[in-house]
Amino acid sequence: MGDEVFSSDLEKVATLDKYIEIFEEAGVDVVSGDVVSAGFGKQGGFAVQRASMVRPKFEAPGCSGHDANRSLQAFKRTAKGGAPRGIAELRCGNSSWGWRHITTGHKADYGKISAPSGKSWDTFAKWCVGQTLGSPSSATKQSSNNTYLYTAPIQIWNNGALQKTYQNRVSVRTSDWVIVTSYISRT
Repeated sequence: MGDEVFSSDLEKVATLDKYIEIFEEAGVDVVSGDVVSAGFGKQGGFAVQRASMVRPKFEAPGCSGHDANRSLQAFKRTAKGGAPRGIAELRCGNSSWGWRHITTGHKADYGKISAPSGKSWDTFAKWCVGQTLGSPSSATKQSSNNTYLYTAPIQIWNNGALQKTYQNRVSVRTSDWVIVTSYISRT
């Protein structure tokens, strides 16, 4: 016992390992570990009990079940600051680059800005990427990581009045013109 999952009638359903496998197949991340607890041993001593925590996976929209190189969208790049015109590609990526990186690290920032408009964070983020690459105020070569950093102001208007201005930055690799990241901040 202790390593099984039971229904509400205390009928054995599956081992904990099988239950975790079912959760993970459904896209839920399960973190497991051993926990030392007092009072579980027959003589009131310490016993090791397996504990699991269910944590939902936050997958990037459009990337669920796809590898890092899946292309999501292509954006036109305007020539600026030595960066040639062309196309920049947004791919699923991973925790270090691409759409998964943007989702993990910058979703909240885009979400705070887009929330009053009722637009989803991801629609707004992709719009910002397109605006930044299509009409950059600057494009600076970053020799340390072989990228160009494109920057553009993003203005938020309400009833004809400028409410706030943000700076959006998009980093694009020079080797294959794939988007590494995009992030927004208040000016």
